[in-house]
Amino acid sequence: QQQQPHGSSASSIISPFGGAPFDDGNFGNVGFLEGKRVCPISVVGGDDQETNETAPGGDPSSLTDGNDDAAGAAASPNDEDEEEEPSIDYSSILHAASCQALVNLSDKQLPILSSNFYAQHVLPICSQIAEHQPQFKMELKQTKWKKFGVYLQRELASRDVIQLKADKTNPAASISRIYRRHDDLKGLSKDAGSNVQDKKTKLAVVSLYRIPKQVVTSLRLPEDDVLAKNAKSEARRGTGFLTLAETKGMLDAYVASNDLDRRSKVALDGPLTDTLYRKQRSSAPDQLLKKEMYERWKTSVLEPAYALVEMPGSKVLELHKGIPPKVQLVVERAKQRQDKFITRLRGMEYYGLTDGEALCQDVSRRFACAGKVVHDPTTEKRPALAKKNHVELVFQGHLAEELQALLMGDEKGSSHGGVKNSPYSVPKQVIDVELRKGVSARKKRR
Repeated sequence: QQQQPHGSSASSIISPFGGAPFDDGNFGNVGFLEGKRVCPISVVGGDDQETNETAPGGDPSSLTDGNDDAAGAAASPNDEDEEEEPSIDYSSILHAASCQALVNLSDKQLPILSSNFYAQHVLPICSQIAEHQPQFKMELKQTKWKKFGVYLQRELASRDVIQLKADKTNPAASISRIYRRHDDLKGLSKDAGSNVQDKKTKLAVVSLYRIPKQVVTSLRLPEDDVLAKNAKSEARRGTGFLTLAETKGMLDAYVASNDLDRRSKVALDGPLTDTLYRKQRSSAPDQLLKKEMYERWKTSVLEPAYALVEMPGSKVLELHKGIPPKVQLVVERAKQRQDKFITRLRGMEYYGLTDGEALCQDVSRRFACAGKVVHDPTTEKRPALAKKNHVELVFQGHLAEELQALLMGDEKGSSHGGVKNSPYSVPKQVIDVELRKGVSARKKRR
């Protein structure tokens, strides 16, 4: 049995492995008592003795083991490490997208250049697979293959998923055959998961009209009808924005109430002559064909307006006076190299595309081209922008066809794979394409 040190009692606080007892605030020290290790202090004594005793004049924390802090630190991992976002598996995304793209390809599209296959078919599917990553951008250098050609050779061709055709400089120049019975392709169906087009809404521009106040006064038109208080669309009620049919209905009511109807013609009284001919009153006929009356009413009397409508559902988003502003696509030759082209885009902000930086990045990724955002085109001797917060986007290459199809959300407008799954829906009638001097329209892609 271990001998108790001199001056200690049964209730003294000592180390069970030896060492000096607690004595007037002094603890045992290694090197003085048989060179033994100092261990956590425990209580030796009766059952009613408290397990944690406080040294007189000391701190309760002094009774704990000196290694507790280190142990606690080791047991509690860094909170920042726990909250770290999981890294993106670029290799898995590339392989999944490539397999889906191979399934989507038809045999009639083979052989296909590897570069075209990647830009037109693989990249759009990569974005769809990684849709939970808003700023996702495929980085080939982050994959284990580093290059797409290496991936085709080592992952697909070597495992008999595809057959490659080489040229003089590139062993993976094109894909000539797809082995559709391979296990990597068996579980996939054509265009699987690409139902964005079916569910997305489209934007439409609807022509509307307003009747000038002097015409309302001259023809004594009903105020409720002029303000469209009984319009089918709640958004138009009381605004004065009218459809062409509604304005014609008011004109017909005036003709009928004044007994001016002459079957296929209309007799012109004073107010109607002033309305239709204004300063040309002296050359006005006594009677006018109804067809001609409606045409003059539309072109010479009514004030143009328009509405932005979400389809399907005919939900009116905005009402504006005047004619719809244009989205301008201009293709011109590059100043530095006359054999190269650049495509300029402006005016897209009118139709909801207010983030020029995001649109520029999306177009550059889809069509594998360089792009930039110009905030002040006047520095390049270009016309000033229509509004303060508008920008002009400049892209490398002749992209008139591709950009028009992408902005419209029309996959059939271009065979380029970059237009697939477009989130945009700019109405066709507001896109104005201009080919500058020396730029010819490109032949349709096959």
